[in-house]
Amino acid sequence: MNLAPVLERYTSLCAIPHVPGVLVLTSIRAKKELTIEEAVKSREIFSTYDFARREDHIRYWDSLIEGMRALLDSHEDIGDDFVPGITLHYGFGAFGAVYCDVEPIFTQDTSYLPIELMADWSMANEFYFSPERRWSKIFAEAAAYISEKADSAFFIEPYPCPSPLDVVNLLRGNLLFTDFYEYPEELHDFLQKTVGYITELTRFLRKGNISKYGGAFCFGKYIPKGILLLEDAADLCSPETYRQFGKPYTDAVIAHFGGAYLHHHSLGRQQYENMSRLEGLCVQQISSDPGCPRPMTYLDKIMAAVQNRTILELECTAEEIFTYAPLLKGGRFILNVACKEREEAREITAFVRKLQP
Repeated sequence: MNLAPVLERYTSLCAIPHVPGVLVLTSIRAKKELTIEEAVKSREIFSTYDFARREDHIRYWDSLIEGMRALLDSHEDIGDDFVPGITLHYGFGAFGAVYCDVEPIFTQDTSYLPIELMADWSMANEFYFSPERRWSKIFAEAAAYISEKADSAFFIEPYPCPSPLDVVNLLRGNLLFTDFYEYPEELHDFLQKTVGYITELTRFLRKGNISKYGGAFCFGKYIPKGILLLEDAADLCSPETYRQFGKPYTDAVIAHFGGAYLHHHSLGRQQYENMSRLEGLCVQQISSDPGCPRPMTYLDKIMAAVQNRTILELECTAEEIFTYAPLLKGGRFILNVACKEREEAREITAFVRKLQP
């Protein structure tokens, strides 16, 4: 797959703020409906691995590499803006394990840490990033191993990085949401420290992550410089709370790396404008949540809030792209579209190309 023209399209869209442009990623839906048993089995990612053993980590990484090579072959003739790569998935518990020496608890498809691990603010000094922690070394080895095997044919992101607010949520659990009122000074102090931890962690993991292209891989997309951030806890806060306890520290992380791609959810629609005002943010990715209106159905309101300050990444159908084409022409978008078949994927890619200003 010739990545150069695809990456150039991302670089161009990110380069000039406020200028409209649309990119598209397609995926082909499975032809048959899965039974309940098949659906459950398809999510049993970790059921055959023992992550206490280094050999099982390598076996897991090899399975991801094999799957990526198959996806590369299947995607070659569509011509969309898919960027091949592996986003390493061990679950949120593993994300938190770089800040403590507690082992994640694995389920079939994710992991978690004990609830409210940092139960009291007097324990705060026990929680910090260290390259010597077991899971720090696992993520670093994965980055080096997979990037060497990839040989620049695809990317590796070993650690989608929780934002400062999300790090506290990992360690404090739901206590975070009362800390805003009961322990604001302690919370601000730890959030400031977390900016440094995230910076150190990211630089540590990038040492062995070899790619001739540079930039950052972000869930099948690309930004020419910056960091992939997860900002989920913000979606459970008011806009005012996020402006006080979230935005200053996420701004500081973005400033360290010169840009960012930020993931959050449609549950947090009250934060769309706040996040569009993060200094240096390239992409605001909004995942559609069950029980919430699909972002494409109120696209005009999102565009009014964001004012083309950032690129918006949304999930949509082919029909929605046709329906909302007049609005899409005036914005900055990355569209993730599920297609019925390869011919539809090629058709929708060709249609989106015509939306360019």
